Formats: sequence, structure tokens, C-alpha cells
Amino acid sequence: MDLLLSNTRARNCKEHVDHLWAVLGLTHPKIRNLVRSSRWIDYSITGRTQFWRSYITFAKWRVENDEWLIILSTARSLFKPQELPSWCPNWASAPMIKSLKSSIYSCGYDTEESRRSEITADVDRDRIRVPGFRIDTIDHVVEQGLNKFSISKTLEWES
Repeated sequence: MDLLLSNTRARNCKEHVDHLWAVLGLTHPKIRNLVRSSRWIDYSITGRTQFWRSYITFAKWRVENDEWLIILSTARSLFKPQELPSWCPNWASAPMIKSLKSSIYSCGYDTEESRRSEITADVDRDRIRVPGFRIDTIDHVVEQGLNKFSISKTLEWES
């Protein structure tokens, strides 16, 4: 589902909420029924103009229910309304990068389902909480240079 959502972000839709609800219409009936019963789908004027509310609600659900947390790797967008938190994708805008799904990358869950970490999304605030511990602190972010490799910049960054 996350891959399909990410790959259809740059497509045209009449309403921004259609980027989300159209893809959910293709999911397993169990998921569709959950979405219908939770009343997330809102095609009112407010729901369409404040589409980010639906995006945030859905993103919180994905964070709490996806052991890979793929949604977090697709959060960066070419355009993002100020109402969207940094961790929530703008499905109405093309992503800045492709999703980095990897079979060796997993966050928030152990290999055993019974030892599942508690990842929560705060209902009142647009925040997610992932328990863990600090490994290091980032003090400098370097420019991504996939096609512009510079050994001097790399050595400068490492020093």
C-alpha cells in the first residue's frame, strides 16, 4: 500500500484527498471496512480544503500499524503545506526521493510479534512517539552528492 501511495503521488486527481482514498479503495476488504467504520473519509468542503487532516490521520494509523515504517521514508515532498508535520507525506506532491525499502531495514519492531515495540501517534498533537535511546546527535547535515562525488568534501565531513 505504501509503495502504491508513493508511486501515485505525482498523478493528477480532482481532489487532494483522492490521492489517499482512491488507493485505499484498492486494498483488502478488511482495510477498506476499517477505514469506512472509522469515518476517515471526508468529502465535505472542509475535508477537501483541509485535506492534510486526512493525510495526518492516515499517516498516524500507518505509523502505528506498519512494522517497517515505510511511510516515514516517503515523507519528504517537493511541496508541503505548513499544516503537515515533517513526518507526514503530502500525497498531493511528488516525493523528493524514492522510497528506500530494504529487507534489512526495520524500525520499531523486534523479530517476534510478541515483542512488538509501542509506537504511538498522539491524537491531540501531530506527533509520533517511537521509544528508543539516543545513539548519537547530528550536528551537521551535508549535501547529498550522488552524482557529484568529491573526495575533499567527504574527507572534510569525516574529520
